[in-house]
Amino acid sequence: MNDDFIIRAKKWFSDIFDEKTKEQVKKMLEENNTEELKERFSEDLKFGTGGMRGKMGIGTNRMNIYTVGIATQGFAKYLLDKDDNNKGKGIVIAHDPRHNSTLFTKRAACVLAANNIKTYIFDGPNPTPLLSFAVRYFNAAGGIVITASHNPPEYNGYKAYLEDGGQLVSPEDEIILNNVEKTSYEDVKTIDERSAIEKGLIITCNKDVERAYLDVLMKPLIYPDICKEYGPNLKTVYSPLHGAGYKLAPQALNLAGFTDIISVAKQAEPNGDFPTVTFPNPEDPEAWKLIIETSENINADLAIANDPDADRVGIAVKDNNGKYILLNGNQTGALIVYHVLSGLKLNNKLPENPYIIKTIVTSELWRKIADKFNVKIFDVLTGFKYIGEMITRYNKEKEENKTTLTYILGGEESYGYMIGDHVRDKDGINAAIVISEIAALAFSENSTIYQKLQDIYSEFGLHIEKLKSFYFEGLQGRETMENIMKKLRDNPPTTICNSSLIEKRDYLNNKISNSKGEIIGKTELPKSNVISVLFADGTKIVARPSGTEPKIKFYFFVNESDKKETAEVLKEKIDHIEMEFFKHLDLK
Repeated sequence: MNDDFIIRAKKWFSDIFDEKTKEQVKKMLEENNTEELKERFSEDLKFGTGGMRGKMGIGTNRMNIYTVGIATQGFAKYLLDKDDNNKGKGIVIAHDPRHNSTLFTKRAACVLAANNIKTYIFDGPNPTPLLSFAVRYFNAAGGIVITASHNPPEYNGYKAYLEDGGQLVSPEDEIILNNVEKTSYEDVKTIDERSAIEKGLIITCNKDVERAYLDVLMKPLIYPDICKEYGPNLKTVYSPLHGAGYKLAPQALNLAGFTDIISVAKQAEPNGDFPTVTFPNPEDPEAWKLIIETSENINADLAIANDPDADRVGIAVKDNNGKYILLNGNQTGALIVYHVLSGLKLNNKLPENPYIIKTIVTSELWRKIADKFNVKIFDVLTGFKYIGEMITRYNKEKEENKTTLTYILGGEESYGYMIGDHVRDKDGINAAIVISEIAALAFSENSTIYQKLQDIYSEFGLHIEKLKSFYFEGLQGRETMENIMKKLRDNPPTTICNSSLIEKRDYLNNKISNSKGEIIGKTELPKSNVISVLFADGTKIVARPSGTEPKIKFYFFVNESDKKETAEVLKEKIDHIEMEFFKHLDLK
């Protein structure tokens, strides 16, 4: 057996590492726990194009102060190589309430300080969108957020941001990635926290940045008077799912006029154990149990939940029978898109050449709505960083009089939205306010959010989507995922539910091919290991390995033809499509 991981583990006996860490490594070696050692030391925790995420613990393949130090040193080198003035502009760091998030924040700040780069840090957990806002608020050179978003409690993560408040994009992401890969533990500089504070290299943010953020959150509101008039009449249940939205989300909703906010008591405070949920993710129906119970007890009009770093939002509403149902990300997004575009149109506030952005795995219903209002819609790869990148690029071109395009909103099916351009990342608090405005407008019209969604379906046709994920842990799991993608790339299904394949898009190889395998075009997007297949009846399936978790996601899309199918028929169809597709891939 290749024992390189043993050699790598023994290197952690160096004086670079603290005594507790060395004792833990020694214990694993003495117990000859081969599988555990291999998992922890056979490779480095990958710093991808946006950052890294993994289980916490000792080892090169774990989130700990040493892997955080390497990532930060690589980021620091990029900042200093780019512009020495970045030392004074500084970096903003925020974190969620996960275990060790404060520890990792301080380590990153001390590494930056040792490189003479000033750092702004927040006192306590705060939402990721606040970090994105704060980067531009402080005119900083970039930012870091310590979070694992909606992952289980044993995970944590590290995301880096550029000066526009957006996540890393090409070519900067590759430069930083190369820096990190070339950095050894011995290369990491650090300084005592107290010394850094005394030298003015670590500064704790005051409340001014939070107040400024809350103020800009009010700008996307189209009907502020309706919010003030009808908002107090709406009963809203809110849950941060033990996360960072616990403070600013209720404050923002109150400021907008929604004063009857009831928090889910057992989930209202930050807690890195996430004790009431298996996955702290508003996409997971199990996470809604306490929220729905609270909503039923008080007969709430609307229920809202953020994920632990408050960049995503999910909602539950009452259907026409008074039963609470969860809306998926495509449905909530369609409501937002229709509400914002119709409201701007009605109030003669649609700017010249308006545009919205969605990802390639987001419902085409958004496109139909945008077309109605003559608003351009752009597709980007999965990941909000691509939305932020497009906004920054077109804003710059607008300043240079090269375009008149004006951004309105962006979103993705995975519960991420951004209305307005106050940040360059998805903002679950911003979206919660706009969703509440939709509820207030519906209330003023003696309607409901649910009915507004049915009205959209009546006008544009039913659209049903489904997401299925397969988890593949460890090194062997990665190989399995590669084989699955290769099979789909080389041998896609030629028919699904008696509908013929008409197009395959291979975003890794930048190729669009027809049913015969002939190349008919290019995807024109950055390379990414994503495959999309489209069938004659409008059925679309997209396969994408996750960039942050050990899983492959499969997205299924069907829509109503000639307004003949019911929701039940389409749901049966999508289930059958899923079964046929996975049979083709030998997946169960």
